[in-house]
Amino acid sequence: MAASPLDDLALVSLDELVLHETIEPLRAERVRAEIARAGVLADPVVVSPAGPGRWLVLDGAHRTAALRALGMRSAVVQVMTLSPAGARLDSWAHDLPVGEVPHDLEAPGPVGGPVLVARVGRQAPDGSWGDGVPVTGPADPVARAAVMSAVARRYAGRPYRRAVPGTPVRAGVAARVRWAPWSAEDLLTLITARGTLPAGTTRFVLPGRVIGVRVGLSALASEPDGGGEHPEVVAALRRQTVRTYTEAVHVVEAGS
Repeated sequence: MAASPLDDLALVSLDELVLHETIEPLRAERVRAEIARAGVLADPVVVSPAGPGRWLVLDGAHRTAALRALGMRSAVVQVMTLSPAGARLDSWAHDLPVGEVPHDLEAPGPVGGPVLVARVGRQAPDGSWGDGVPVTGPADPVARAAVMSAVARRYAGRPYRRAVPGTPVRAGVAARVRWAPWSAEDLLTLITARGTLPAGTTRFVLPGRVIGVRVGLSALASEPDGGGEHPEVVAALRRQTVRTYTEAVHVVEAGS
Protein backbone atom coordinates (compact mmCIF):
# COMPACT_ATOMS: atom_id res chain seq x y z
CA MET A 1 0.00 0.00 0.00
CA ALA A 2 1.17 3.56 -0.71
CA ALA A 3 2.20 6.09 1.96
CA SER A 4 -1.30 7.57 1.82
CA PRO A 5 -4.32 5.37 1.03
CA LEU A 6 -5.41 8.06 -1.44
CA ASP A 7 -2.29 7.35 -3.51
CA ASP A 8 -3.84 3.96 -4.33
CA LEU A 9 -6.78 5.62 -6.10
CA ALA A 10 -6.86 5.77 -9.89
CA LEU A 11 -9.27 6.44 -12.71
CA VAL A 12 -9.48 3.59 -15.23
CA SER A 13 -11.64 2.61 -18.15
CA LEU A 14 -14.60 0.39 -17.33
CA ASP A 15 -13.52 -1.78 -20.27
CA GLU A 16 -10.39 -2.72 -18.31
CA LEU A 17 -12.31 -4.10 -15.31
CA VAL A 18 -12.67 -7.90 -15.29
CA LEU A 19 -15.37 -9.61 -13.24
CA HIS A 20 -14.79 -13.12 -11.92
CA GLU A 21 -18.30 -13.78 -10.56
CA THR A 22 -21.73 -13.66 -12.14
CA ILE A 23 -23.93 -10.66 -11.37
CA GLU A 24 -27.17 -10.85 -9.39
CA PRO A 25 -29.55 -8.80 -11.60
CA LEU A 26 -31.82 -7.53 -8.81
CA ARG A 27 -28.87 -6.37 -6.74
CA ALA A 28 -27.23 -4.72 -9.75
CA GLU A 29 -30.45 -2.82 -10.49
CA ARG A 30 -30.71 -1.69 -6.87
CA VAL A 31 -27.13 -0.43 -6.92
CA ARG A 32 -27.70 1.29 -10.28
CA ALA A 33 -30.75 3.12 -8.89
CA GLU A 34 -28.84 4.19 -5.77
CA ILE A 35 -25.91 5.58 -7.78
CA ALA A 36 -28.23 7.33 -10.24
CA ARG A 37 -30.21 8.89 -7.40
CA ALA A 38 -27.09 10.09 -5.58
CA GLY A 39 -25.34 11.21 -8.77
CA VAL A 40 -22.01 10.00 -7.39
CA LEU A 41 -19.85 6.92 -6.97
CA ALA A 42 -19.23 6.97 -3.23
CA ASP A 43 -16.92 3.98 -2.81
CA PRO A 44 -14.12 3.04 -5.22
CA VAL A 45 -14.12 -0.35 -6.89
CA VAL A 46 -11.26 -2.38 -5.38
CA VAL A 47 -9.05 -4.01 -8.03
CA SER A 48 -5.81 -5.92 -8.43
CA PRO A 49 -3.55 -5.95 -11.52
CA ALA A 50 -4.39 -8.82 -13.88
CA GLY A 51 -2.09 -8.13 -16.82
CA PRO A 52 -1.57 -5.16 -19.16
CA GLY A 53 -4.71 -3.02 -19.28
CA ARG A 54 -6.69 -5.45 -17.09
CA TRP A 55 -7.84 -5.13 -13.50
CA LEU A 56 -9.44 -7.95 -11.54
CA VAL A 57 -12.39 -6.64 -9.51
CA LEU A 58 -12.02 -7.79 -5.90
CA ASP A 59 -14.89 -5.74 -4.48
CA GLY A 60 -17.48 -3.80 -6.44
CA ALA A 61 -18.75 -6.14 -9.17
CA HIS A 62 -22.28 -4.76 -8.87
CA ARG A 63 -21.01 -1.16 -8.81
CA THR A 64 -19.12 -1.97 -12.01
CA ALA A 65 -22.27 -3.42 -13.61
CA ALA A 66 -24.29 -0.42 -12.43
CA LEU A 67 -21.84 2.09 -13.91
CA ARG A 68 -21.93 0.23 -17.22
CA ALA A 69 -25.73 0.24 -17.18
CA LEU A 70 -25.64 4.01 -16.58
CA GLY A 71 -23.49 4.50 -19.67
CA MET A 72 -20.35 5.50 -17.76
CA ARG A 73 -16.94 4.93 -19.35
CA SER A 74 -14.66 5.20 -16.30
CA ALA A 75 -14.52 4.14 -12.67
CA VAL A 76 -12.55 5.27 -9.65
CA VAL A 77 -10.64 2.27 -8.31
CA GLN A 78 -8.46 1.47 -5.34
CA VAL A 79 -5.54 -0.68 -6.38
CA MET A 80 -4.42 -3.51 -4.10
CA THR A 81 -2.11 -6.43 -4.66
CA LEU A 82 -3.63 -9.89 -4.37
CA SER A 83 -1.03 -11.34 -2.02
CA PRO A 84 -0.52 -12.44 1.60
CA ALA A 85 0.63 -8.89 2.43
CA GLY A 86 -2.25 -7.25 0.54
CA ALA A 87 -5.74 -8.43 -0.32
CA ARG A 88 -6.22 -12.03 0.80
CA LEU A 89 -8.46 -14.43 -1.09
CA ASP A 90 -10.92 -16.52 0.91
CA SER A 91 -14.47 -17.84 0.46
CA TRP A 92 -18.05 -17.42 1.68
CA ALA A 93 -20.65 -19.85 2.90
CA HIS A 94 -24.28 -19.61 1.81
CA ASP A 95 -26.92 -20.17 4.51
CA LEU A 96 -30.36 -21.24 3.30
CA PRO A 97 -33.32 -20.66 5.61
CA VAL A 98 -35.91 -23.22 6.64
CA GLY A 99 -38.34 -23.89 3.78
CA GLU A 100 -35.86 -22.83 1.06
CA VAL A 101 -33.66 -25.93 0.80
CA PRO A 102 -34.06 -27.97 -2.42
CA HIS A 103 -34.35 -31.73 -1.94
CA ASP A 104 -31.29 -32.44 -4.13
CA LEU A 105 -28.94 -29.95 -2.47
CA GLU A 106 -26.53 -32.66 -1.26
CA ALA A 107 -26.58 -34.61 -4.52
CA PRO A 108 -23.07 -35.47 -5.77
CA GLY A 109 -21.49 -32.98 -8.08
CA PRO A 110 -22.04 -33.61 -11.80
CA VAL A 111 -18.28 -34.03 -12.25
CA GLY A 112 -16.04 -35.72 -9.70
CA GLY A 113 -12.39 -34.96 -9.20
CA PRO A 114 -9.54 -34.47 -6.75
CA VAL A 115 -10.29 -30.88 -5.68
CA LEU A 116 -12.82 -29.91 -3.01
CA VAL A 117 -15.43 -27.55 -4.42
CA ALA A 118 -17.81 -27.21 -1.47
CA ARG A 119 -19.26 -28.94 1.57
CA VAL A 120 -23.03 -29.06 1.69
CA GLY A 121 -24.78 -29.82 4.97
CA ARG A 122 -28.14 -29.65 6.68
CA GLN A 123 -29.00 -29.33 10.32
CA ALA A 124 -29.66 -32.69 11.97
CA PRO A 125 -32.90 -33.29 13.90
CA ASP A 126 -30.97 -32.87 17.14
CA GLY A 127 -29.80 -29.43 16.04
CA SER A 128 -26.19 -30.43 15.35
CA TRP A 129 -24.15 -29.68 12.23
CA GLY A 130 -21.65 -32.13 10.76
CA ASP A 131 -18.92 -31.59 8.17
CA GLY A 132 -21.41 -31.85 5.34
CA VAL A 133 -21.32 -33.80 2.09
CA PRO A 134 -18.18 -32.99 0.07
CA VAL A 135 -18.61 -31.97 -3.56
CA THR A 136 -15.44 -32.43 -5.59
CA GLY A 137 -14.34 -31.29 -9.00
CA PRO A 138 -11.41 -31.32 -11.43
CA ALA A 139 -8.20 -29.40 -10.88
CA ASP A 140 -8.74 -27.37 -14.06
CA PRO A 141 -10.15 -24.00 -12.92
CA VAL A 142 -12.68 -23.64 -15.76
CA ALA A 143 -14.11 -27.13 -15.24
CA ARG A 144 -14.15 -26.63 -11.47
CA ALA A 145 -16.07 -23.37 -11.89
CA ALA A 146 -18.67 -25.29 -13.90
CA VAL A 147 -19.15 -27.69 -10.97
CA MET A 148 -19.61 -24.73 -8.61
CA SER A 149 -22.22 -23.23 -10.93
CA ALA A 150 -24.09 -26.56 -11.05
CA VAL A 151 -24.29 -26.60 -7.24
CA ALA A 152 -25.37 -22.95 -7.04
CA ARG A 153 -28.11 -23.52 -9.64
CA ARG A 154 -29.80 -25.98 -7.26
CA TYR A 155 -30.90 -23.07 -5.08
CA ALA A 156 -30.96 -20.32 -7.70
CA GLY A 157 -33.73 -17.83 -7.00
CA ARG A 158 -34.04 -18.88 -3.36
CA PRO A 159 -33.03 -16.50 -0.57
CA TYR A 160 -29.74 -17.10 1.17
CA ARG A 161 -27.39 -15.16 3.40
CA ARG A 162 -23.63 -15.00 3.11
CA ALA A 163 -21.68 -16.17 6.15
CA VAL A 164 -18.03 -16.63 7.02
CA PRO A 165 -17.23 -20.37 7.00
CA GLY A 166 -16.59 -21.65 10.50
CA THR A 167 -18.89 -19.14 12.19
CA PRO A 168 -21.93 -20.37 14.15
CA VAL A 169 -25.05 -21.02 12.10
CA ARG A 170 -27.89 -18.63 12.92
CA ALA A 171 -31.31 -19.67 14.07
CA GLY A 172 -33.67 -20.38 11.19
CA VAL A 173 -30.95 -21.69 8.87
CA ALA A 174 -31.57 -25.20 7.57
CA ALA A 175 -28.60 -25.74 5.25
CA ARG A 176 -25.15 -24.30 4.65
CA VAL A 177 -23.03 -24.47 1.50
CA ARG A 178 -19.37 -23.84 2.37
CA TRP A 179 -17.41 -22.94 -0.73
CA ALA A 180 -13.77 -24.02 -0.82
CA PRO A 181 -11.24 -21.19 -1.28
CA TRP A 182 -9.48 -20.65 -4.57
CA SER A 183 -5.85 -19.74 -5.10
CA ALA A 184 -5.00 -16.44 -6.75
CA GLU A 185 -3.26 -18.33 -9.57
CA ASP A 186 -6.35 -20.42 -10.36
CA LEU A 187 -8.57 -17.33 -10.27
CA LEU A 188 -6.34 -15.51 -12.76
CA THR A 189 -6.34 -18.61 -14.98
CA LEU A 190 -10.14 -18.62 -14.87
CA ILE A 191 -10.58 -14.99 -15.92
CA THR A 192 -7.97 -15.39 -18.66
CA ALA A 193 -10.23 -18.13 -20.05
CA ARG A 194 -13.22 -15.77 -19.60
CA GLY A 195 -14.77 -18.07 -17.01
CA THR A 196 -16.83 -16.95 -14.01
CA LEU A 197 -17.77 -18.24 -10.58
CA PRO A 198 -21.24 -18.12 -9.00
CA ALA A 199 -22.10 -14.83 -7.32
CA GLY A 200 -21.01 -14.36 -3.73
CA THR A 201 -18.58 -17.26 -3.46
CA THR A 202 -15.20 -15.53 -3.22
CA ARG A 203 -14.38 -13.33 -0.24
CA PHE A 204 -11.48 -10.90 -0.14
CA VAL A 205 -10.01 -9.62 3.11
CA LEU A 206 -9.10 -6.05 2.21
CA PRO A 207 -6.58 -4.01 4.24
CA GLY A 208 -7.03 -0.25 4.40
CA ARG A 209 -10.12 0.04 2.24
CA VAL A 210 -11.05 3.61 1.22
CA ILE A 211 -14.72 4.65 1.28
CA GLY A 212 -16.65 7.88 0.85
CA VAL A 213 -14.74 9.50 -2.04
CA ARG A 214 -17.96 10.65 -3.78
CA VAL A 215 -17.00 11.23 -7.42
CA GLY A 216 -19.69 12.81 -9.60
CA LEU A 217 -20.98 10.79 -12.54
CA SER A 218 -20.08 13.62 -14.93
CA ALA A 219 -16.42 12.80 -14.27
CA LEU A 220 -16.99 9.15 -15.18
CA ALA A 221 -18.90 9.65 -18.42
CA SER A 222 -15.84 9.58 -20.70
CA GLU A 223 -12.65 7.58 -21.00
CA PRO A 224 -9.92 8.51 -18.49
CA ASP A 225 -7.37 9.18 -21.24
CA GLY A 226 -9.69 11.60 -23.00
CA GLY A 227 -8.09 14.67 -21.44
CA GLY A 228 -10.20 17.43 -19.96
CA GLU A 229 -11.01 17.11 -16.29
CA HIS A 230 -9.69 13.62 -15.59
CA PRO A 231 -6.20 14.54 -14.30
CA GLU A 232 -7.89 17.10 -12.10
CA VAL A 233 -10.31 14.47 -10.79
CA VAL A 234 -7.47 12.23 -9.61
CA ALA A 235 -5.57 15.18 -8.14
CA ALA A 236 -8.72 16.31 -6.29
CA LEU A 237 -9.22 12.81 -4.90
CA ARG A 238 -5.73 12.79 -3.44
CA ARG A 239 -6.16 16.19 -1.79
CA GLN A 240 -9.05 15.01 0.36
CA THR A 241 -8.83 14.70 4.11
CA VAL A 242 -8.60 11.12 5.38
CA ARG A 243 -9.88 9.89 8.71
CA THR A 244 -8.50 6.47 9.65
CA TYR A 245 -10.25 4.16 12.11
CA THR A 246 -8.20 1.47 13.81
CA GLU A 247 -10.69 0.11 16.31
CA ALA A 248 -12.96 -2.85 15.62
CA VAL A 249 -16.29 -2.04 13.99
CA HIS A 250 -19.41 -4.17 14.52
CA VAL A 251 -21.99 -3.83 11.75
CA VAL A 252 -25.59 -4.84 12.44
CA GLU A 253 -27.06 -6.34 9.26
CA ALA A 254 -30.48 -5.24 8.12
CA GLY A 255 -33.13 -7.89 8.65
CA SER A 256 -31.04 -9.91 11.06
